[in-house]
Amino acid sequence: MNTDDPFRNRVKKKIFLIDDNADVLTVIKISLEMLDYEVFEFARGGDAIEKFPVIQPDLVIVDQGLPDIDGIEVGRQIRELESGGRCPLVLLTGSDGQALRELARKFGFDDFLVKPVRINMLAQGIERQLDRQE
Repeated sequence: MNTDDPFRNRVKKKIFLIDDNADVLTVIKISLEMLDYEVFEFARGGDAIEKFPVIQPDLVIVDQGLPDIDGIEVGRQIRELESGGRCPLVLLTGSDGQALRELARKFGFDDFLVKPVRINMLAQGIERQLDRQE
């Protein structure tokens, strides 16, 4: 065993991935796990909000179109949590409208990605947000 491995004792960053599309969840989750993130997946925004204070993720990626509440509402509710004020929020959506971008910023989102998202672009966005957090 190589004890000189600089990543051996590194704590994995925790990412909440919220999307009701199982295919999107699977592809993004596998990709992020390959980049050494710990991914918690949710199909409903309410479930993620409920788990947020317990798990305290380092970053949240949320789809705008969820079955229970929309992604912007998820972000708004996370921002109201005591531990949610500093967590980077990334909105994932199929629409590239300027009004939605402005609404996302108004409710505290740090980044905005349009589907289909390229994994390398997602990874760069995640790193950028996590670097700002440190």
